[in-house]
Amino acid sequence: MNNIKYFLIQNKLNTSSGIAYLPRTVLNGSLSGKSLVETICWGSTITPSDCMAVMENLERVVAEQLSQGRSVNLGFVILKPTVKGSFQSPEETFSLEKHQIAVTVTGSMELQRKVSRAVQAIRIASSKSAPLLTSWANISDRGNSNVRIGSLIEIRGQRLNFAEKETNQGVFFTKEDGTNIRVTEYSRIANGLVGMKVPEGLNPGESYNVEVRALFGTNLRVGKLDDSILIE
Repeated sequence: MNNIKYFLIQNKLNTSSGIAYLPRTVLNGSLSGKSLVETICWGSTITPSDCMAVMENLERVVAEQLSQGRSVNLGFVILKPTVKGSFQSPEETFSLEKHQIAVTVTGSMELQRKVSRAVQAIRIASSKSAPLLTSWANISDRGNSNVRIGSLIEIRGQRLNFAEKETNQGVFFTKEDGTNIRVTEYSRIANGLVGMKVPEGLNPGESYNVEVRALFGTNLRVGKLDDSILIE
């Protein structure tokens, strides 16, 4: 049986509710689109390129249907377009400055039952704050899991903010032999997303781990992508 770890934090927002502590789940890494496709195709006659083509078409069709105001039921998840934001009066109209169209995703009851039957929840004492890297994307060449020097890429996750001018913080391409190449050009640095240019000094044909290093109080902490990135 698999384990899902969680820790408790004090509820400081609504103590009148009687809920003194709230659970926070500790993610055990992430699965990239490339890894998902390889897992689906393993042991079958379907090639990864065929599977990727189907997934890209699925994304296109789902986006089209959602943009037309429809919900999409994929069997195991249901996607719905949702208007979000606050309105000050019944006469106020939708504005991109204050409102947004978001997509909500809800797991089916059967999917939730399958997950619940396969895991047990284990409480841990605490979880130190640190960068959490969940996924990355090649912005210069979407769909390509390899990058070139100078390519634009994005990293998504949580707690990704760092001081750009501090040389001990930022995004680093690393190797097991101790090689560390720090990114120096960023398009965006935010809590949930970092946009950057792949730095000079990397060797084509080699794979690198990607880390985010940030200061939490007086402690320098590191988060790392699960999958390495190959430089073309």
